[in-house]
Amino acid sequence: MKHEHGPFDIIGDVYGCYAELVSLLEALGYAVDPDSCRAVPPAGRKAVFLGDLADRGPDVPGVLRLAMNMVGAGDALCVPGNHDIKLLRKLRGRDVQVTHGLTSSLEQLAAQPPGFVRQAADFIGSLVGH
Repeated sequence: MKHEHGPFDIIGDVYGCYAELVSLLEALGYAVDPDSCRAVPPAGRKAVFLGDLADRGPDVPGVLRLAMNMVGAGDALCVPGNHDIKLLRKLRGRDVQVTHGLTSSLEQLAAQPPGFVRQAADFIGSLVGH
């Protein structure tokens, strides 16, 4: 990523708190459409999500949609956190301990269309951890 020069807005430990993430992005000057889970940064800036998008909060799917849309549009970079990796392992059928908010994430994702869950797993699986 040597071609990326910023300035960057570094965001970590979102933990499924979509409303709070939207508020933060708006405070940073992003044009956010919460209904479509899209956010466009101010000119020349880019968000960097430092992992732990999932677990604990009330809207893990919303957070994942927003991060996926921003990364897909080239408006953000993202590295996975330990909670994201654990969620991915569970979504891919691995045996993991369902603790620290993972139950909430799984319940929220179970209410989503199967296609979204696959997209979210593919997105997390595509992230480079360093």
